[in-house]
Amino acid sequence: MAKSIAELRQSPHVGRTEVTYPICVAGKLVARLQELDRLMLEAQAVHEINTPDGDRIPVEDKRPRRAGSKNPAVQYAKEADKIRDQMLEDTTDVVLRAKELTEWRAWCEANPAREDNLRDLRVGQGVCDVDKLVETLDEYVVTIGGQPPQPGDWDFIRSNAAPADITGVAVAVVGLHEVVVDLGKSRAGWLAKRVNGTDSK
Repeated sequence: MAKSIAELRQSPHVGRTEVTYPICVAGKLVARLQELDRLMLEAQAVHEINTPDGDRIPVEDKRPRRAGSKNPAVQYAKEADKIRDQMLEDTTDVVLRAKELTEWRAWCEANPAREDNLRDLRVGQGVCDVDKLVETLDEYVVTIGGQPPQPGDWDFIRSNAAPADITGVAVAVVGLHEVVVDLGKSRAGWLAKRVNGTDSK
């Protein structure tokens, strides 16, 4: 049953929409992770064979190794997993909150999308100057790692996060104001169907 305005006023959940964006600042580890992934694939020594049907199937190299020798692919994979764990440790959640509609619209009118600018079209959905938005993203940050941001906190995140993640934050901010909140289907109901094998999708 729909609640009355009086009831809604008492809800602790009422407020402008918020979203969480995870950001990793361990950028120095990315190059090593990529190198390990490459080494792992090379160490697997996988090749392909043609089947009678014309398909190509990967076949693992079964050449014998010296007694006691370890598969280097496994070692590379383990090191890569350790790096991924470290990157998760150096990841924080940034919570963003939408502005009031009139304030957002006024800001967009003062910083309109530039003509024939693909970034403004793709990232900003054609409603604003994305570069100006990136300069003011701190205005939308509510918490970083569960704590209210202190002076310099957002500057640290912005300076050390991948540029694509900062762009992702800008996308999230635009979405807060321009995309309708979709409650979707019951996650519990969907999961129950999957577990019970009744979900046809």
